[in-house]
Amino acid sequence: MELQIGRTLAYRLADEYVATDGRSGMPVERVGRLLRVLRSELEAWAHVTAEHRTAVEPATHRAMAALRTLRFEATRTA
Repeated sequence: MELQIGRTLAYRLADEYVATDGRSGMPVERVGRLLRVLRSELEAWAHVTAEHRTAVEPATHRAMAALRTLRFEATRTA
C-alpha cells in the first residue's frame, strides 16, 4: 500500500494521533522512542480517509471554484 504522502505529513498525522489519544490522525503505537504502524490499522484508516475524501471532494471543489470567482470579480472591479 502506498499512501503518497511525504515524511513530514506522516509524522504530523502520527503526532496528531498520539496527541488526541487516537481520535484523529494516522494510527500508530509508541514502542519506546519509536512509532510503529500496524498494517491492519493503517489499511482501515486509509480506507475510511479515502471514503471521506471522496465524499467531501465535490463540495470542496465547488467551494474553491466559488472562491476563485469571487477573487476574480473583486480584482476586476477594483
